[in-house]
Amino acid sequence: MSNFIKLTEIKEISQRWPSNIKKYILDEVMVNSSKIVTLRDGSFFKKEMKMHKGWPSGLDERIVLTEILLNLNGEGNIIYAVGDFENITKKIGVGNG
Repeated sequence: MSNFIKLTEIKEISQRWPSNIKKYILDEVMVNSSKIVTLRDGSFFKKEMKMHKGWPSGLDERIVLTEILLNLNGEGNIIYAVGDFENITKKIGVGNG
């Protein structure tokens, strides 16, 4: 399990009605670091949360998110992790360059 790292993921929870309101929650997730393809700024997802006013409990617009693209059996899967590039890359074990 040495390739696994623990991250805090932020994700949308389904809501049937009203459909224009979105809610988001925090969840701990174990990620196989060898499956990470790219890391990107998560500001697009952050703008969506701000637009829907669905901040997870205890968080606000100061939160920093990183978009992580995972390769799972040839399929791309995106998760949004709490933290900036520097902190995420440290957890993954990638150097400063």
